[in-house]
Amino acid sequence: MKNLLCTSLVAALCATTGGLASAGSQVSSNPYEGASFFVNPYYVGLLKEAREKNPEHADQFNKMMEQGGTGVWIVTRALVPIAQAMLDDARKQQQETGKSVVSTFVVYNLPERDCAASASAGELLLDQNGLEKYKHEFIDPLVAIFQSYPDLRISVVLEPDSLPNLVTNNGVRRCNDRVFQAYREGVIYALKKLALSNVTTYLDVGHSGWLGWDNNRRSMAKIFKDVLTEAGGTHLIRGFATNVSNYSPLVEPDKSIQNQSGPYFNWNPAMDELTYVSLLRRDFEAEGIYNRHFIIDTGRNGNPRSRTVWGNWCNIQNARLGTAPTVNPAEGIDAFVWIKPPGESDGSALLESSTQPRDPSCASVDSMPNAPLAGEWFHDHALQLLK
Repeated sequence: MKNLLCTSLVAALCATTGGLASAGSQVSSNPYEGASFFVNPYYVGLLKEAREKNPEHADQFNKMMEQGGTGVWIVTRALVPIAQAMLDDARKQQQETGKSVVSTFVVYNLPERDCAASASAGELLLDQNGLEKYKHEFIDPLVAIFQSYPDLRISVVLEPDSLPNLVTNNGVRRCNDRVFQAYREGVIYALKKLALSNVTTYLDVGHSGWLGWDNNRRSMAKIFKDVLTEAGGTHLIRGFATNVSNYSPLVEPDKSIQNQSGPYFNWNPAMDELTYVSLLRRDFEAEGIYNRHFIIDTGRNGNPRSRTVWGNWCNIQNARLGTAPTVNPAEGIDAFVWIKPPGESDGSALLESSTQPRDPSCASVDSMPNAPLAGEWFHDHALQLLK
């Protein structure tokens, strides 16, 4: 899930005076409405290089360059200054076009990050004072940067995979109670700090193929209610982000396939992301979390059957670009956003200096071979997505 390249590579957002949710009332407005998506010049540069290598796809790469709406991933302390550079570019775009610009940042650096996988393992360790470093060397300076751009709209996707891991991965060795408590404490701290007038926060809630089953969704709703209550209230978030860095389709095209007992769906009632959002909304309301909105990552979910195993997630070889970034595409959905920039690697099956697997998931039957490390540009995968 990690986006190193993304951080200096992918889209940032920003922009507008007025129409923003005030601190403590982030539910009040859609940050994407009435704004242009930020077009990240660094990501555009990568697409230009790809176009030069494959001129037969020039038209497709040109369309990708024009989209905007890709996410800027801040994944280490060293990358925090990237937020300022991206917001400077967003402000420039806003001034040149005369229209508000919105940028999407993924804040992703909890200690013991992504404990159920290894491709996205982070820099901070609890045994090395990782939680305090997260608070004061990562969140605090990042928030200070956000505060210094009061004229810009900033949308934050907070800590992908963190709280969802509490639902399903208690049996994983690295996902122990101490790690989960750090996840809770870190997310709560970030939620409080991000309650700014120009920032709108969306908490990550996994995707349909991971947490779509009734028990998983209901357990997650309870966990989120507890965390939000401890943070100070459900008003601290606008809503939730789904399918981040994943490939689950918006709509299962063949609803007649109700053989959910089969090896692919396995009795999962959430056969696609729109169904997942609808079911989640009901579960959250049962816990007293009302009127929350969603954003969905559609960067790589254009092929509904890209995988032979729904749970496979790393550099899926039959994936295709999904629906372009879109504002208010359906009731209760603020936007479709390319949160994970198309063309960026999910992870490598091998360590740089070893023949040992870095993450077995990146060597699955559905994964493209020879992938670089997570967050690096993966040219071959970018070409696959264009098909």
